Parts: sequence; C-alpha cells; structure tokens
Amino acid sequence: MNADEVEPFKVFISSSQKEFEKLRNNLKAIIDEEKLVYQRIFKAILVESRKGTSIQLDINKEINNSSIYVGLFGRTYSEISVEEFKKARSNLLPVLIYRFRKDRRIRSIISGSSDVDDFLRKEVKQYGIRIRGPYYDEDKLVEIIMTDLVFQVVEMVKECANIRKVIGR
Repeated sequence: MNADEVEPFKVFISSSQKEFEKLRNNLKAIIDEEKLVYQRIFKAILVESRKGTSIQLDINKEINNSSIYVGLFGRTYSEISVEEFKKARSNLLPVLIYRFRKDRRIRSIISGSSDVDDFLRKEVKQYGIRIRGPYYDEDKLVEIIMTDLVFQVVEMVKECANIRKVIGR
C-alpha cells in the first residue's frame, strides 16, 4: 500500500457457501471495487477462498481483522454461518443481516419454522439487530448492502469522532 492510500474497511461476508456462491462472489467483486475519492474503501472477506489448515482458524483470524459483518441467509441452515455470526457479535462488530430467496413464497421469520427462521428469531433478533428483507432480486440486494455499508461506515466514523471529543475534554 502506498503512503497516500487508506486501509480499507474489511467486510466479512457470511452465508451458506453452496446456496449463495454466485451472490457471494458478485458481492465481493462490487465491494472490492467501491471507491471514494479514488481510494478503495472496502475489502470483502470470503473465507472459503483461503487455503489454510483449518477453516475455524481462518474464520477466527478474518473476523478478528474485520470491521463489519454481513450475514446472508436463505433456505439453507449453516452451522458455520451461525458460528461466524456469534464470533462477530463477541468481537462487537457492526452486524448487517439480510434475508434472500429466489422464491417469493418465503415465510417471515416470525411465522417460519425452518432452522434458519429459528436462528434469526432466537439468535439475531434478541440483540435488536434488524433483519433486512426478504429480497428476491440479487441486484437489488447488492445495491441495498452497498448503501447500508456506506451508512455503517459513516456511523463508525461519527462514533470515533465522538470518542475523540470525549477524550479531548
């Protein structure tokens, strides 16, 4: 990295790998290309592309180095995605959660009875985390995620500025 470049915010993308492989790769490409004043401001992290000795070690390392967690949930329940969410929460990362389905017949998480619905209802909503969606169009979902990432970064910068004000008093 050159001296005049900024370190991008690392965005950990979590989802069922098989269910959302194309979406994950498209989202990573768009996140990685996002620029502000000629600077890349985000870097997407997809653990499955790593060639480490242990997926759990890779997950822990990347979540520890991330700034924001993005969870994509659909029909397939994934223990790994649940663990990634829990690790992100324990690291106090900002968490953005999205529900995506290619099928418009999805039930709400309030009335749904799938393992994914149970997880979202019991593990995510209890923290007051907003679950966006369901979305049915990948392009629209990616647009929403990118907008939410920008707003999240603005909130993080405001929080940092407020902390600096308090320290400076």
